[in-house]
Amino acid sequence: MRRNRALIILTIFNIILFVLSTIAYFGTKENLEIFNSTGNVFEYEEKEKGNVYLTLNQRERVALVFDETSVKVSSAYRYDDRPKMVEIIRFIRYYCEVNGFEISRRNSDLWGEMRLHTTLYKMGYREAHTINAEIDYEKDERWYVNVLGNFLGWIGI
Repeated sequence: MRRNRALIILTIFNIILFVLSTIAYFGTKENLEIFNSTGNVFEYEEKEKGNVYLTLNQRERVALVFDETSVKVSSAYRYDDRPKMVEIIRFIRYYCEVNGFEISRRNSDLWGEMRLHTTLYKMGYREAHTINAEIDYEKDERWYVNVLGNFLGWIGI
């Protein structure tokens, strides 16, 4: 009886793992196709050093504040759809490279952290803290943000 129960539990675990892996594959594949299909031509205006206004392809303006270790995307919840988020993340990487900021994280990690902020804001969790996405160039100091952000980036949603 115990052996059958263990076998059933292991089978269910494997099915869940397979479904998550399949979702991750297709989500990440779609994100990578979008990341690789767009160029490095951006329309932006820099008011002061680090205060940048990016104009997205959909003609929306995004306020970004860059510093040595992170970037703040103001009102990040407004840019929750895939093309906008990809464009913002590509610009963050571009701006950092041009201005000498080093980013050690992958695009999927940046994606996951931004997605985490927008999801938490839309769920109503600590809205004053999650309205803006503060994305670190290195790994975030908070372990739970790293785990959840990396997971969301890995599955590509």
